[in-house]
Amino acid sequence: MEKKKINTKSLVSASLLTAISIILTRALSIIIPIAGGQALRIGFGGVPIMIAGILFGPLVGALTGVTADLVGVLINPMGPYFPGFTLSAGLSGFIPGLFYHYVFKNRNRENKFINYTIVNGLIVILLSLLSGYIYIKSGNDISYKFLIIYFVAIVGFIYLPITINKRYKNENSSYRFDKLIFVVSIRTMIISLILNTIWLIMLYDLGFIIIFPIRVLTALVTIPLDTIIIYMISKYFKYAK
Repeated sequence: MEKKKINTKSLVSASLLTAISIILTRALSIIIPIAGGQALRIGFGGVPIMIAGILFGPLVGALTGVTADLVGVLINPMGPYFPGFTLSAGLSGFIPGLFYHYVFKNRNRENKFINYTIVNGLIVILLSLLSGYIYIKSGNDISYKFLIIYFVAIVGFIYLPITINKRYKNENSSYRFDKLIFVVSIRTMIISLILNTIWLIMLYDLGFIIIFPIRVLTALVTIPLDTIIIYMISKYFKYAK
């Protein structure tokens, strides 16, 4: 994928994505308190930030995320301000931009060595095993409901990319579903499961074994949903460039 120059149209589009992110995060997301802290936020505020990175590169993506977080805090603060979450918001746009403007730039080379469907399956299996191990080590028993969710997530991470790529193989070739879900997974693991978990522990003094399994479980649901939304919108990306 060719590197895009930052122009007026790109800035206008990024500004619009910033505004959408603020609305989705501050007005249309759900915060679930765990152990007295705001340990889990469910929403789609990260989707516009990721789209900004995919369309305009890591720099614009990062600026979109940082701006959305800072302006959002001023408009509607949801708890105390913590700079770590601003960093996370910036990386939320930077990481997809890095992949789509640099890592995926030479399609022929990376397609020979990487099967993203297999990688996606391995990612969800490792996350499921890790969260299950931590949950068991904390002295809890995993119910059959959690096992069903994990199984469905594993099947979904493998089945969805194969099915969608096969059905729409001649459409959105630049934004294949298996690549998108891979990028969204990497972004979610780095930001939501690692960085934001650390920030929450620092901010609210929460226990890692308490919040991490539920955050993984949530990620297994939100990653496919975020990817589907981005994939459905990708057919209109050409109008924003």
